[in-house]
Amino acid sequence: METRKNKKITYLVNEIESIDDQAKELKKEIETLDFEIASFENRLVSAEVIQNSLRDFKAVFDNLTQSEKYDLLHLLIKKLTYFEDAEHGKKGGRKGHIKLELWELPGLQERIGGNKSGFAESIKWLPGPDSNQRQGG
Repeated sequence: METRKNKKITYLVNEIESIDDQAKELKKEIETLDFEIASFENRLVSAEVIQNSLRDFKAVFDNLTQSEKYDLLHLLIKKLTYFEDAEHGKKGGRKGHIKLELWELPGLQERIGGNKSGFAESIKWLPGPDSNQRQGG
C-alpha cells in the first residue's frame, strides 16, 4: 500500500513541476508580448501629429525640384497597390481604390526650421555608415 502511495505522490510532484515549468514559459511569453505591445503603442500617432506633419510636408514638397520630388516619393512610398472595383461607375468610368504602404521615417518637425530645399538629404534617415562612406550616428 505504501508503494502505491509513494507512486501517486511522485506522480503528483512530477505533474506539479511540469505545470510550474509551463507557467514559467507562459510568463516569459507574456513578458515578450507585453514588450511588443508597448512597442506598438509607442508607435501610435495622434491625428493632430499626422495633420501637422502633412501640412509641414506640403511646405517642404512645394519647394523641391521635380527630380527631388521624384526621389523623395521613392524614399517615402514602400508599396502602392491599385484595386479596381468590380462594378464600373456610371458613364463607363472606372472606380477603384489604392493601398499605400509607407517606409518609416523620422518626423518633419525637426527639419522645418532649417533649409527646406535640403529635406531629401536628411542624414537622420541613414543612421550608421552608408553608401556615402560617412560616419553616422
